[in-house]
Amino acid sequence: MKRVLIFFLVLLAFKLSAQNSQQWLSFYNAASIQAFAQENNFIWIATTGGVIRYNTTNSEIIRFNKNNSDIPGTRINDILIDPNNNKWFCASSAGIAKFDGTNFTTYDSLAGKHVTTILVTHDQHIWFGTLYNNGIYVYDGNAWTHYQYPSDIKIFQVYALFEDTNNVVYAGGYSGDDEINIFQNGTWSFITTDTTNSAKKVFYFAKDNNGIVWASGYNQQGGFLLKFIGISSFITTHINYNPGINLYYGSSFQSEFLFDAINRIISVTSTGLSFYDLTTGQANEINSYNYFPYKVYSLAKDNGNLWVATNN
Repeated sequence: MKRVLIFFLVLLAFKLSAQNSQQWLSFYNAASIQAFAQENNFIWIATTGGVIRYNTTNSEIIRFNKNNSDIPGTRINDILIDPNNNKWFCASSAGIAKFDGTNFTTYDSLAGKHVTTILVTHDQHIWFGTLYNNGIYVYDGNAWTHYQYPSDIKIFQVYALFEDTNNVVYAGGYSGDDEINIFQNGTWSFITTDTTNSAKKVFYFAKDNNGIVWASGYNQQGGFLLKFIGISSFITTHINYNPGINLYYGSSFQSEFLFDAINRIISVTSTGLSFYDLTTGQANEINSYNYFPYKVYSLAKDNGNLWVATNN
């Protein structure tokens, strides 16, 4: 999920490999962009002014908002495409909606819950993370399950949801004690990245090309990348002390990253993008001032292209 205020897109049109050939194409949008999702040749974009569908083949743009559709709200925090190609939108405090390509179905049960992030799991259950002590909601197609704070989970601000290849669900967010909550075989367990600090946050999860789960976050020692070794143990790199991979923390304390085809970590930095090679340990940075005019806040990739959203 990408919870940031950003005003235009830049498409980095090169294969996510070791090649240096790059071409930047700019796509401007009046609304602030919150999230990306890919469906074949379409890029779906959640914004503070509704939803945009961009056709990467012919550059056609279609906008969905409250004036021309049944989308439940104006500010769309996240967007997800399930295995049946249904598009799920969470509209801040206005609830959620599903779009099957023709019709919208709205769900009012989460209205006012401040949904921030959406996940679809292997069993096609849809998970929704929320803010302000509202917990996590799961919809199985017929009924809702509510995991409440603090009786079920330990995160009172849920920023990220992720499922690994073993069907384990990771929830990350802001917590005084256990900022990573793990759901496995119907049971929650809890881990912390720093036992000395009561203000800890986990903002994002991603999987590398070997199926290993990583997380980004912040604790008393600064920003970190966390590599899971199994479920309950991990290796932490405090990246604030590692030149070249200093993740940028905006007003929403979000740090996004992903892995390219050769297992480099591409991350948001304070001055642009960082490409960190896990094999060699070398980091190279694309400075925003040389390639695009504003700071980077959000990332997504489709078939060989990197989408970059900036803050102005």
